[in-house]
Amino acid sequence: MPSKKLSFKLKSTSDELTSQSGIALFGKYISKLRLPKLIDLIFPSPKSFNGYLSSEYILPVVLSLHGGGSSLEDIKLIKEDRGFRKLLNIKNVSSSWALGNWLRTHSSTDGMAHIENVNHKVSTWP
Repeated sequence: MPSKKLSFKLKSTSDELTSQSGIALFGKYISKLRLPKLIDLIFPSPKSFNGYLSSEYILPVVLSLHGGGSSLEDIKLIKEDRGFRKLLNIKNVSSSWALGNWLRTHSSTDGMAHIENVNHKVSTWP
């Protein structure tokens, strides 16, 4: 069988790469919907100046679940993937411990009402 020469060349790059490009498409869609701004508008602001916005807790969880994540520890995949975070302009990703604490705090207060409000607003957009 004759061998054929392939018509491409490999080069090294210093660009950040990610294996989560399919999830990045979903992340871009979320951004186009302006979902982070809506979440931050509906959920309460952080109590400290250095605190994370609510969207900085919620969106990595949504992306992780969309990518097959099944536990809070799976958030590390997003936290450690610099190329993915750069592509989606994700500046902050909490630790799994901080995320769990945030979820417990908001589930014992009015977090579900906030989520229902976000869902209602998204479902009624034109």
